[in-house]
Amino acid sequence: MLIVDDEFLIRWSLRSRLADAGFAVVEAPDLKSARVALREPVDVVLLDLRLPDGDGMHFLDECRARRPNLPIIVMTAHGTEETKADAMWRGAFALVHKPFDLDQVVRLAQTAISS
Repeated sequence: MLIVDDEFLIRWSLRSRLADAGFAVVEAPDLKSARVALREPVDVVLLDLRLPDGDGMHFLDECRARRPNLPIIVMTAHGTEETKADAMWRGAFALVHKPFDLDQVVRLAQTAISS
């Protein structure tokens, strides 16, 4: 599992809860680090849309081009219905709004892996 978010506390809370659920977790605070992390196998990506070095939607497009079957769960604090529709059209598995329920994210990740 790859968590891409520039907020340390969000990465920390996700990593802790996902690790408790049995996931191996890799973190990336920016897109540059996420691109490096994707060189290794990951089963799911949790992707923030607003990152310091770029737009998460563009990274979603990159992921789709490189690994079309990789489930990507988009996370945002600024999402609208238009944002959700755009993310889903681009191939996101799901979109969750911050603040989110950690158990919901775990369930989404488990569903993404099993589908």
